[in-house]
Amino acid sequence: MPLRSKRPVIDAWQKLRLSAEDIPSHFSAPQNIGVLLGESSGHLVDVDLDTPQAIIAAHHVLPDTGCIFGRAGSQASHHLFVAETKTEQFKFDGVILVELRSTGVQTIMPGSVHVTGETIDWEVDNGPAEIDPTELRRAVAKVAALASHWPTTGRREATLALSGGLKRSQWTKDFAIDFVRAITDAAADEEQATA
Repeated sequence: MPLRSKRPVIDAWQKLRLSAEDIPSHFSAPQNIGVLLGESSGHLVDVDLDTPQAIIAAHHVLPDTGCIFGRAGSQASHHLFVAETKTEQFKFDGVILVELRSTGVQTIMPGSVHVTGETIDWEVDNGPAEIDPTELRRAVAKVAALASHWPTTGRREATLALSGGLKRSQWTKDFAIDFVRAITDAAADEEQATA
């Protein structure tokens, strides 16, 4: 696909499989590199963090992996895992916060140039972590929940209400504090919770 593009230009790209001998004829000029996800790649999946809040939230709740990449304007926005799961988008008010990308889609990989003109680069390149699909989906849903909404006014009251709800749900104090801090961090709340 052309540089600064996410759209494949080859018909039936989902079915394309290249051997080592095919590489020179397909990559004779500089271009972006897309990798098929899911079943086609041994269940490689991409947690694509589409908002700054999701990137911050992921730092708190997404499991560790050895494959993380992004670009200058959106660092650590892609975390690769190996899990047999399906593609799913997590939205709030019609805005995609995070995508769990698997079979049927592709991801533009490091070495490519984003539509903004920024180079896509590895931040960690030690191999994707294998993970239970249920655990991964649960973590991605938490990222979306953390990134979805935090009030711009009345945050102290919201923090107290959330803390009370977590306590009634029998969350441990330390886990509840970490969760509230993750929410306020993702919302760039300067009045960080200390409850």
